[in-house]
Amino acid sequence: MKARLRPAFFLLVLIRILKMRKVLKNLEWISQKLECDAEATAKLLGMFCEVRENKGQTVYTRSKFMESKLCCYIAVVALHLHDFSISKDVHSRLCTDLRLNAAQLNSFFKQAGATIKSGKALDATVVTLDVPLKFPKLDELVKRKRRG
Repeated sequence: MKARLRPAFFLLVLIRILKMRKVLKNLEWISQKLECDAEATAKLLGMFCEVRENKGQTVYTRSKFMESKLCCYIAVVALHLHDFSISKDVHSRLCTDLRLNAAQLNSFFKQAGATIKSGKALDATVVTLDVPLKFPKLDELVKRKRRG
């Protein structure tokens, strides 16, 4: 049970961060909204926002790049939470929650290495990620580089 709750809570927090404004200033307010302690909130914001000081106050700004990074994390955690296979219904709910269309969400799944299956006949799985991930062997990469 706990094994499912942790990634579910992490997914919820990531989605909440995405839905917040792009410029955040008050760490205490952000912590309350995320339902996390200030230390965990600061660490998460450091992962998905540019951090800078402005007149003695820490300001967290989320650029397009950081927003894409956050969406990729959300895609991976969602895949992990659903045993690396996302159904059409879950995909649709993620689109709604993240305020993305299907093509935008699919691009984040593809960046994570997932396979997208679509079509009118599919009522079951839409997105799958084969684990463990298979990366090209180093020897093959060196050979390709020499040829090209």
